[in-house]
Amino acid sequence: MEIALGERCVTDEMAVGNYRAQGHLSIGEAVKSVPRALRRDGGTLLALALIFGVVPVFVWSLFGAGLAGGAGDEGGYGIIGAAAIAYLVNLASYLLVQAALVQASYRSLRGERTAFGQSIASAASVVLPLLGFLILYLLGVFAGFMLFLVPGIVLVVMWSVAVPALVLERSGVIGAFGRSRRLTKGHRWSIFGMFLLLFVAAMVGGGILGAAVLLFMDVPNAASGSSLWVAAAIDALITGLVNMVGAILVTALFMQLRAMEEGPDMAELEDIFS
Repeated sequence: MEIALGERCVTDEMAVGNYRAQGHLSIGEAVKSVPRALRRDGGTLLALALIFGVVPVFVWSLFGAGLAGGAGDEGGYGIIGAAAIAYLVNLASYLLVQAALVQASYRSLRGERTAFGQSIASAASVVLPLLGFLILYLLGVFAGFMLFLVPGIVLVVMWSVAVPALVLERSGVIGAFGRSRRLTKGHRWSIFGMFLLLFVAAMVGGGILGAAVLLFMDVPNAASGSSLWVAAAIDALITGLVNMVGAILVTALFMQLRAMEEGPDMAELEDIFS
């Protein structure tokens, strides 16, 4: 056990680099963690993003289109009820896939592999705490954005690694906010730059994909049923991929920041994944 734990500590240190000694956060290493994780455990990560990320968003988008087109027709209330159910399913799937992606990314970046079922089973235990976290997070960020935008951006950056803290360390809802605030202190400009890069990449990639699809579609019939299906599929695919990449990035950031503050000590997480 001591040998195995030592190997895991060495693996974790290699995965995040000797950031404690360097004294600075490496956004480049965090970005490199995405292809590294996908090479090592891409099947599990992509399956999680597809089944619990892309599919629910796709279904919700179709319900949204049906609601917009049929709310005033006969059966409109049925559409509203179905859309409400679809939204709740989509929310539960979002919480589940975020927790599962963080855990799978964490294992992958440490040189381990995680089975699909193992990721889902582990993530299911933190869905309710994540829901509580999400409610408080959205309320805080919304209030921040109402105060001339900047406070909202500050809170987004300051709480950027709260989800890994909650999922991996079981720090609790309130504890996750404090943990993220402490870890990100002194590194928030770098984290903001990474989030800005991710946002721009998502916008550019989505625009290119949307333009490419439009080239092969009949523009006069853009409002047809088939076009709505295509639009919903594109939106779901982009959302799922962005969520997957974002989960890998924030997990890599969390690993770096924790290693800088405490060193790559995995003993505290041994019981979580045993």
